[in-house]
Amino acid sequence: MHRSLVAFILTLGVAQASGAVTITASASAGLQGNPTTVVGGPATSGQVSAAVAIPLPFRNLAASSALDVDGNAALNLNGLYWTAGEPHLAGNNFPQVTDAATTWTSTLTNDSAVPRPYVYAFVLSPFRLANFDNGLPATDPLANIVSFAVEVRANGNLVFQSSAQLRGARNPVLTETGTDLGGVFGSNEFEVFYDFSQHTGRIPLGSVAPGESITVEAKLIAHAEAMFDGSGGFVTMGDPLDLKGDPGVSAVTFGEDQTVGVAPVSWAAAKRLYR
Repeated sequence: MHRSLVAFILTLGVAQASGAVTITASASAGLQGNPTTVVGGPATSGQVSAAVAIPLPFRNLAASSALDVDGNAALNLNGLYWTAGEPHLAGNNFPQVTDAATTWTSTLTNDSAVPRPYVYAFVLSPFRLANFDNGLPATDPLANIVSFAVEVRANGNLVFQSSAQLRGARNPVLTETGTDLGGVFGSNEFEVFYDFSQHTGRIPLGSVAPGESITVEAKLIAHAEAMFDGSGGFVTMGDPLDLKGDPGVSAVTFGEDQTVGVAPVSWAAAKRLYR
């Protein structure tokens, strides 16, 4: 599995704006309709992070989710249901589901005497969806299912969305909505997977009048389903155990738009900010 990372770097134009950040992280795993759920947060500016993880006996780590007030975020799911060595679990019902989410919300107020343009810019590290090879094609009703979604809202309006679902281990089907993140299929002796490409986004949020505010909410969501013993998959959207490490960094700027004519921060340059 990748140890890629999603890290959000928050930069505010403090001379013309004031604001606050709120973050939450959640993870759940278990029988559909009755999962074990852990929630971290809400944490606010000045606090370090909201981080949660659920270890279960039939998974190494069921779900982990982490986020800090600077916008560094990561999700990782182990949705593989495998009862080898734990035969007392074999009678559990299905589907077993695993979910994780992080939500970063930041509000800025234009403290200047003139309207100011605002922008939200970000880089998504290469995500991975992987299904354990249990021999079932996408057309089988018991096929493995894993998915992710990235959602960005400005003052409640959806301004960016990208989601993907990988179904099946033989002749798998990838279904995408919203922004296409590119990528390629791959496989090994244990799993079939889809590796998405790095994505850089820049969303102009429009002009904010003096004294008015704008709120951006960025959310990462991951989901996996295991339909029977020896099935399931994995979702990797960064490394929750090492938010600021290599190899991937996602840079976010939310503040006054001063980027006209300026090239976006390179992948290598963004990494150096965290070394």
